[in-house]
Amino acid sequence: MLETVAKFIDRPRVRLSFIVVGIPLTLLLSPVLFAGFVGGIMDLKNEFPFFVIACCGIAGIAAAWVRVLSGSSRLRQSPVLCWLVACGLVLGVLLAAWLAVGLGFSSGNPVPWMYALAVVIGLLLLAGTIISPTAA
Repeated sequence: MLETVAKFIDRPRVRLSFIVVGIPLTLLLSPVLFAGFVGGIMDLKNEFPFFVIACCGIAGIAAAWVRVLSGSSRLRQSPVLCWLVACGLVLGVLLAAWLAVGLGFSSGNPVPWMYALAVVIGLLLLAGTIISPTAA
């Protein structure tokens, strides 16, 4: 099953669709992450570490872009890159799921739905990344 996902993700049209969906999603969600990162660094005494949460989101977005822009063959050549991408995707998926549930789904608030879309895309990319070192 995961081998099918890995092959599916590496199709040119699928990668193009990830890029088409990923650009606006990144542009909409990144400012919040960078604001949390900067705000967290400026207030290091705060009990709630916003910059750690923001770093998880930034790692997730970066890992997703690395996975989309580099194919499975590139990940097979570098196991370290494969595991870094997988770890970044896990962090990003967990954060996006936590934010989506925490914000609450409603018809008037599109932000949780964007995080839910990020979770779905992240899980697909994670499945393709985990199996890519062994897929032929």
